[in-house]
Amino acid sequence: MIDYSAAKFWFDATQTAFMAFVSIYVWWSNRTRATKAAIDRVDARVTTHETRILLIEQSAQHTPSHEDIGAIHNRVDQVGQGVRGLEGEMKQINHTLHLIQQHLLETGK
Repeated sequence: MIDYSAAKFWFDATQTAFMAFVSIYVWWSNRTRATKAAIDRVDARVTTHETRILLIEQSAQHTPSHEDIGAIHNRVDQVGQGVRGLEGEMKQINHTLHLIQQHLLETGK
């Protein structure tokens, strides 16, 4: 004859073990899914930052170096000196024209 109380015990024990296994599996699966989602988000952010850094590096390649800026500064200084020279010459021309105008006004021609 079958001992129903022992069968019920083993059935309950098996069912409890199965439910524990399912619970652990669900917990592990959700943890892995959450970790994978977090890694995917971080990966997307890293990719975005890589793209931005690449654009900055490309822009930095086209900027003038310190030597280039020094050469530009020297050229600007040369142009400034040339303008000062022209300013002096213009003052002299203005003075000469003023003298010619005074002479013409005084002589009446």
